[in-house]
Amino acid sequence: MCPHCWNKTQEKELYRRCPQRCDSANEDTEREWYPAGQKLCPHGRPADGDRYHRCPKVDPDRDDLEPWEYRILEYDYITTKSRIVAMIGSSESGKSTFIGVLINEFRNRMGSVFPGMATDLVGDKSRDRYRRVFKVPMYEQGETVQFTITVRAAYRLDPLLVMVRRPKRVLFREGLSVAMLVFFDTAGEDVLKDENIDNLINYLDAAEAIVVMIDPLQIRSVRRDLDDGIPIPKSVIDQVEIVQRLGELLRRKRRLNPTQKISTPIAVTVGKTDALASSLLAGSAIHRRGRHDGVYNEADGQEINDEMRAVLSAWDDGQALLNVVDTNFSDVRFFGVSALGVTPPSAGVISPLGIQPHRVEDPLLWLLSRFGLVDVRKVKR
Repeated sequence: MCPHCWNKTQEKELYRRCPQRCDSANEDTEREWYPAGQKLCPHGRPADGDRYHRCPKVDPDRDDLEPWEYRILEYDYITTKSRIVAMIGSSESGKSTFIGVLINEFRNRMGSVFPGMATDLVGDKSRDRYRRVFKVPMYEQGETVQFTITVRAAYRLDPLLVMVRRPKRVLFREGLSVAMLVFFDTAGEDVLKDENIDNLINYLDAAEAIVVMIDPLQIRSVRRDLDDGIPIPKSVIDQVEIVQRLGELLRRKRRLNPTQKISTPIAVTVGKTDALASSLLAGSAIHRRGRHDGVYNEADGQEINDEMRAVLSAWDDGQALLNVVDTNFSDVRFFGVSALGVTPPSAGVISPLGIQPHRVEDPLLWLLSRFGLVDVRKVKR
């Protein structure tokens, strides 16, 4: 599966390009694309190691482009089983901030919680995108991701490739469990549109898991009870309609009838829990740290799931959201997270106290347990 256009492809269908020296004014040659299976380029020169997929062009309205473009596929992506994790949520829901903090937590903290776990960005494009779109604005400039529009525009269609490795014993020998995670976020508003939606449908269908970011500050009953000083998003997007439309698109793509549920695991993640003091009990499990010490703690996950369901049921449209999720998807878990941990003093600005994420790792740990990359501590009965 190509992580740029989300079309199925095989290794034999990839391309290489002539080396730079084939493009010379002194020779009657120019660089050409050719099947990756050939050992030499059309001019008899050894190829470089990069391989590319020929994707349909991103913008079908631009006549100055060829009907396709060649996009590089990283070697590790080609040679590793990939797990595409789709991210969806409305504008200002905090999903991009969530991704940036999540990757930072896995790179810097999860290795001590899960001994030996290493998390790396794969390829120059992913490393550059993470640094410019996430790390620099958030951890160096103190800004939330959504306010770096000029930077994000150039990277909006690029996926983030993340490799997770863990030590594993196989037949008394040391080995590795490896998974390539592909993060690609999109605005929930895109799901609500019908124009140029084919690429989005292919992406959602290709995903082996979906994280739906629910913004409680875009729900009217929550906004009414907020403490003074909490920045409120300008957007008010119907959170239920986004999930409903997601189900419709996947059902149509997979040709499921109305009585069939979608099997893709879905992590319904309520963000910005730092702003929900009026909605959470003082002794709520959401206030404490996750209890995942080297394994995914199923009891802890179920407790958070039950609490978030109870919280949602008390909000405007909350019960409708629960019903839409449960009647469309068969493998569901609810989460409550705070990517920043501290409510921003104003829109787009991170607190001077810095980023103090709370339970941001929970949704991905649950999905990794579904993928078999982390062990599960089951509920005792």
